[in-house]
Amino acid sequence: MKIISSGKKPTIAIVCCQHGDEIFGLEVFKYFARHLSSYPAVKLILANEEAVARKTRFIDEDLNRVFNMSKGEAHERRLARQILPEIAKSTYVLDIHTTTSDLRMTPIITTLNAKIRKILRLCPFPEVAYMQPPLGNHALIGQVTAGVSLEFNEKYAKTPEALEMVIKIVDDLQKKSFSHSQKRKVYFIDRAIPLEIKIKKEYRNFQYIPEQKIFPFLLREKSYTTIQGFAAKVVKEMEV
Repeated sequence: MKIISSGKKPTIAIVCCQHGDEIFGLEVFKYFARHLSSYPAVKLILANEEAVARKTRFIDEDLNRVFNMSKGEAHERRLARQILPEIAKSTYVLDIHTTTSDLRMTPIITTLNAKIRKILRLCPFPEVAYMQPPLGNHALIGQVTAGVSLEFNEKYAKTPEALEMVIKIVDDLQKKSFSHSQKRKVYFIDRAIPLEIKIKKEYRNFQYIPEQKIFPFLLREKSYTTIQGFAAKVVKEMEV
């Protein structure tokens, strides 16, 4: 794990590369590391440095599934225990991810409060994935009061627009320049989609599947070997 910051009391933690094969996080880390003098509010965390070096998702187990699981000395469990104190006092936590699933960028949350709403107002796309317990219980963002995962499609993450989006979000958080609320579709993700359920190829993320009465999310993510993705049965249009 690598941690750098330029300010004495940084208020924005940017966590990159929980998964070592999600290299957009490394691009984000390198950008802010090069420009850190302009970001006194930022603390940068390159989370799973060893997995990045090996170009693999994890060493022993998925880091973003073992937070608040104190037992064990597996590589990622030790990392999780080290990361939590580093983000505990941050006002905002941005957790950078990429997916092979068909979307551009979707913010993922485990709670919805005033600070979370401020981050969501800086996200340009209208969908929000709201993970319901117990799905986010051992994820990084489930351990802090104002954590949002920014989930980018891996191909979209290779475009200049993706990095520019992260930069603008961080710039606005640092300047406390928050957009007005707008109506967004909040998907209350409450289940995984088992492998045995047949889903037609034409269905996409957030598209209602009448056969199952669900809205899928992270559908067909290639790193998922035991599920097809996640799903919501409840969707609310909310002023966020």
